[in-house]
Amino acid sequence: MKDNADLILIDGSSFLYRAYYAAKGGFTTKSGIPTGVTLLMTNMLRRIISMAGGARIIAVFDAKGKSFRAELYKEYKANRPPMPDELKVQLEYVTALVKGLGLPFVSVPGVEADDVLGTYALKAEEKNLRTVICTGDKDLAQLVTDKTTLLDTMNDKSYDIDAVKEKYGVGPEHIIDLLALKGDTSDNIPGMAGCGDKTACALINGLGGIEEIYSRRAEISSLSFRGAKNFKEKYEAEINNIRLSYELARIRRDVKLPLAIEEVKPPVADTQALLSLYETLEFRKLHDELMQNSLNSSLLGVGKNKVQEKEEKKTISDIPDTFESLKTESILVLDLKTLDEELENAKNRGLVALDTETTSLRTEEASLVGISLCSKSGHTCYIPLSHDYLGVPSQLPKEEVLKRLDSVLNGNNVKIVGHNIKYDMLVLARHGLNLKTVYADTMVMAHLLDSSQGVSMDELALAYLNYQDISYDEVTGTGKKRLVFSQVPLDQACKYAGEDAEVTFRLYDRLLPMLKAKTVLLKAFDDVEMPLVKVLFKMELQGVLVDRNVLFEQNKVLNAEMLQIQQDIYASAGEQFNISSPKQLGTVLFEKLGIPYPKKRKE
Repeated sequence: MKDNADLILIDGSSFLYRAYYAAKGGFTTKSGIPTGVTLLMTNMLRRIISMAGGARIIAVFDAKGKSFRAELYKEYKANRPPMPDELKVQLEYVTALVKGLGLPFVSVPGVEADDVLGTYALKAEEKNLRTVICTGDKDLAQLVTDKTTLLDTMNDKSYDIDAVKEKYGVGPEHIIDLLALKGDTSDNIPGMAGCGDKTACALINGLGGIEEIYSRRAEISSLSFRGAKNFKEKYEAEINNIRLSYELARIRRDVKLPLAIEEVKPPVADTQALLSLYETLEFRKLHDELMQNSLNSSLLGVGKNKVQEKEEKKTISDIPDTFESLKTESILVLDLKTLDEELENAKNRGLVALDTETTSLRTEEASLVGISLCSKSGHTCYIPLSHDYLGVPSQLPKEEVLKRLDSVLNGNNVKIVGHNIKYDMLVLARHGLNLKTVYADTMVMAHLLDSSQGVSMDELALAYLNYQDISYDEVTGTGKKRLVFSQVPLDQACKYAGEDAEVTFRLYDRLLPMLKAKTVLLKAFDDVEMPLVKVLFKMELQGVLVDRNVLFEQNKVLNAEMLQIQQDIYASAGEQFNISSPKQLGTVLFEKLGIPYPKKRKE
């Protein structure tokens, strides 16, 4: 956490709504319970805890009922719709999550979370503590001092005094004045009619706060904003609205707190409570990860929480394994004797991970460059077939290799495992080998276990094996100098391709017990998903018959549905815009709706 904070305050209510808009309609349990908000809150809170470095953490949420501001101004926040049902049903889970993570859950009736946060920040300053407030709420910028900063965890943006001035045009000490002048449509704070950001900043920077502006109103005409000459009379007429708006925007810092800062300890998670919550909400990956950490702690005889364990092991366990660090043995197969030995290994073990290297991602265009096999962790092989650079060693005839693969794998019912195995099935079928004993696809297995995660080999290797793959760019280069795989030297190709098969084999070993622990998932994998892979393989290989008339009717239905979806998008955004424009779409999603920027996945 930046600046080594002593106290971290979490604006829980701000997090709730940002998570809701980011996950709206996205995740449910099999029984239909919405879980998207809770899942995103889990990830956000765990991230903050991991960054805390032993600091005290307090999560603050709005209490039920209206605050004192509604008594000052009955229209305050009256424009806001009631809490959506999808969010409302998740509040109990979020509460259980916060407490399960070992965080104090603080909520004070009659005031807003902002007031509680402001009071905690003031108390911390009086004790000479450095405070970070995690929030996306602009109102809290008024709390920034030399000891208190804001952190927008969604965008990894920190706000100190200078950053507040740069973003809003005025310092933290004048944020309330800014809101009082320009108003705030999200909270229905009226402000002064006709006074926008530029005018408000010009007034504040030229004359001071709202009362100083009023006492010096004769000087307004000397300022250089548009309409300054006639602004004095408007300001006088609006002063009561401005003063009311100031009181509505001002964060109280004298709230009676239910929990003193001294009583707060660094978080210690309640493992059993979290496991129960994750099980209920079907957060399988989180559940299995926490269970594994718990088992590790038990084996060590230590009752540490996950964060403490992670910090202590950071120099070791957080460093991913690599092909070199594990000293993986990758055999380059250039003769029939070696090929037969590797196939005999697969036959004896009854299981082999297979991967192909080609010249294209389109199977109908791809030339088969090589095949890698692995039937044992730590040992793999690569069979080059058509590398064609100058000086390349002699390679085995493709027809002979495929013939022996067919004889051993198909002839002995050796179970074949792959990652996106349908691609390899299509490539090999187009070159004369029809794999008849395909058993598992690790990409499908991972998707079943957690449909929200990325399922590329790189992502799964890092997530489940703590392993960093050799990247494709490392062996082929990039840009204009990129090589097709057939031009990659055999020693490099052997490591890269062999690793793909070996990682696939280890992923299968890791994921299969997790599937078996969930009978329903295992049944879906065996009875639906893998048979479907084979059906799709046949469809792509042979093609499908299409009835043009039926397709035309479906097209009409889809067009009508698209128009309706377009109207729904406009309604959700509150405005019409060009959905096809990345710039306009980004403005609506990330600025207006406050949805967090997505992290790029590695291809």
